[in-house]
Amino acid sequence: MPPGASRPGLAQHGVAPRSGPDQPKAGRRPGPSTTAQAILTHARDRFSRHGYAKTSLRSIADDAGVDPALIAHFFGSKRGLFDAAIQVPLTPELPAMVEFQTSAKEPVERLATMYVKLWETPEVAQALAAIILEAAHDAAAARAMARFMYTWVGEPLVRELGVDHPELRLRMVVGFMGAIALQRQFDADCMLAQLGPDQLVELMVPTMRFILTSPLPQGVP
Repeated sequence: MPPGASRPGLAQHGVAPRSGPDQPKAGRRPGPSTTAQAILTHARDRFSRHGYAKTSLRSIADDAGVDPALIAHFFGSKRGLFDAAIQVPLTPELPAMVEFQTSAKEPVERLATMYVKLWETPEVAQALAAIILEAAHDAAAARAMARFMYTWVGEPLVRELGVDHPELRLRMVVGFMGAIALQRQFDADCMLAQLGPDQLVELMVPTMRFILTSPLPQGVP
């Protein structure tokens, strides 16, 4: 997934808003931009809870209170909608990103802290959950997740640590962090979900440090 500071506009999906009417509503009729945003909001919620395969355009349309044809109008297809919904709304001003760039903590602790705090931002958490669920059975999504992590945080982190096989190590640590995040996201009764952010960071750091810095087995290409 190419990183970006904000979600892409409609024109980036090859579909320009038109002036035709949306579904009639009581009160003021929403414009194209608010209708598209409502679709994206409900799509992100559905994809983050059920994954791509188990989410239908009809269910998203029903949630948003629009005709399914509007989804094709704005986003072209289910895949186009998914690609728009998983654009993680990260900006340099996001507190978790600011702290990652400026904190005096050691590198692995900074990474763990940033990741935990990103999951506390609802819109970001939904996008990340949707990506991870899709990455579990789709190679392209898995590569997109790895590229996202490498571009945003991995490259400067492994450069600072000076380790070998940076992409392999980063994929392994992303898998570890993703598994923890999904358990907290989907099982509110599990022990991991009961931990506070600081406790979770303290628990994650030793394993992340081992993955990122320990010698790899002989023969790893």
